[in-house]
Amino acid sequence: MRSLLWLESEVRGRLANDDAGLRTVHAEPVEALCEASTGSARTGGGVPALREASTGSARAGGAAIELFDPPPVPTLFDIGFIEFAADEASAPVLGAQFEQLGFRRIGRHRSKAVTLYRQGEIHFIVNAQPGSFARERFDLHGTSVCALGLRAGDAQQAAERAVAMCSLRHDSPRGPGEIAVPAIVAPGGNLIHFIPGEMSTGALFEADFVLEGEGGCSGAGLRSVDHVALGLAVDQQDTWVLFSRAVLGLTPGESLELADPFGLVRSRGVANAERSVRLVLNASPSQRTRTARTLTRTGGGAVHHIALACEDIFATVDRLRAGGVRFLPISPNYHDDLPTRLDLADDFIERLRAAGVLFDRSAAGDFLHIYTEGGEQGFFFEIVQRIGGYDAYGAANAAARMAAQAQQS
Repeated sequence: MRSLLWLESEVRGRLANDDAGLRTVHAEPVEALCEASTGSARTGGGVPALREASTGSARAGGAAIELFDPPPVPTLFDIGFIEFAADEASAPVLGAQFEQLGFRRIGRHRSKAVTLYRQGEIHFIVNAQPGSFARERFDLHGTSVCALGLRAGDAQQAAERAVAMCSLRHDSPRGPGEIAVPAIVAPGGNLIHFIPGEMSTGALFEADFVLEGEGGCSGAGLRSVDHVALGLAVDQQDTWVLFSRAVLGLTPGESLELADPFGLVRSRGVANAERSVRLVLNASPSQRTRTARTLTRTGGGAVHHIALACEDIFATVDRLRAGGVRFLPISPNYHDDLPTRLDLADDFIERLRAAGVLFDRSAAGDFLHIYTEGGEQGFFFEIVQRIGGYDAYGAANAAARMAAQAQQS
């Protein structure tokens, strides 16, 4: 149903931009589809959320029918926080992993068993509150990402659009003085919170957490969330592309097939125009790939890995290694083959080899990245540095990464 509503809203938008003489179209095919989907016609008890409007009407049998008119596509600024589901035993283990990555604990929730970690502009929340939504997700999937917080120009309007586009609203219990942040249920069951754009994440956390010490933390040099990658069942990928497009206003990129030693993985990125919010949607038709095996445990729709951006990957990797972070060992053949496909200086290739860093290049810029070893949680981290206008995700190196992960399995 979401696809029909989105298509109808797109038609309405185009009609509103056309000349007045082109604003009337024949709407019976849409009506027939809606009747087949809902069992009722659009008039009377049909699809809700139709709004009166001065433009964008269609005609069926001589009567004007107003096309679906949801709230506008949200303006998303960035990923304000990532929330992890844990319990009393796993929360300190996860916190220690974050501290190894250079994060610092900066606060505890005023009324719940929730801890806040920060590095640069990255905020990780570990939620171990009994009886909470996060605990439900932990009971189902173990330690895992259970929510994303997206800063939106109009948070309430973003949630209203999501509900109009068939998403469920979620209301979390709040203590005295805590800020209400609209939330919806994403495909697969995790939450997406819309943080009011006029409110900094610092102001949000000051209201909900007892902060410890200074708020700033440079850590190992990680500064922002570059992208969040999801592992999906094959039939979920199109659902997520539509959700990202219709609800979040993200634009899909090229669909790619990546070579895992045990089968293909279909991968597609979605992002806002500013590239400050990026998701990567991965699905595997084969049941033997790492992506598919992860789905067996998580039930699908789970965060596969989190990519964190830095400005000097070599310095950041040195700091992380000194702190005990273990990186995925890449076959020496990878760096041996780099000169055959890219024009790189020998000393630079040796620097990449020594650090274990992967490299990709487009006409617009360069991409350097490295992966941590996977933990018991089933997700891992990627450290990335974008140079110039590089706008992809290092797909050329996916085979090397997945082969290395297969050897560790």
